[in-house]
Amino acid sequence: MKVQDNSIWLTEVETRVFNAEDKLTSAESELAACRKKVEELMEKMDDLENQTRRDNNDHLKINRAHQLGPKPEPTSQRPRPVIIKLHSFRDKVRVMSAAKAKEQLMFQDHLRIQQDFSVCVCQKRRGFSQTCSVLQQRGRKFAMLYPTTLKVFTNAGAMSFSSPKQALDYLNAAGYGHSESK
Repeated sequence: MKVQDNSIWLTEVETRVFNAEDKLTSAESELAACRKKVEELMEKMDDLENQTRRDNNDHLKINRAHQLGPKPEPTSQRPRPVIIKLHSFRDKVRVMSAAKAKEQLMFQDHLRIQQDFSVCVCQKRRGFSQTCSVLQQRGRKFAMLYPTTLKVFTNAGAMSFSSPKQALDYLNAAGYGHSESK
């Protein structure tokens, strides 16, 4: 009778283990779906954050401007960054176009104009820095499109890349390679 009891007990244990494995498999697939949804929502939130930085008015106005960071040492030659919030997105486009058309903007020593993006977009764009350096060294024209697409202009037309790896693979295949000496 003891062997039969053990056999019944072992069958119950096996059933419980199989049920637990089924639940675990189901939970893992639900977790994967949740992770994918969280990633999609994070991208959507990031896009919305970047869109809130835009306004659509017709008037040229500066909403606010302020310097960043601590005051530099008196001997420092490095200026402090200034953030300017333009009232309308159209004004931002006009300023960025004018800055791009001019080779070098000067105010006292120098002036550099850049767009303000969320941290997530900045990190993704930073991933293209090696590729952009190679393109600059080779004298190739390129542009970073919102949010994180690199567009390379070639004699055959324009190529767009959504990941740094795709862009580097293209450069290597096109014979540009990447320069170790920077």
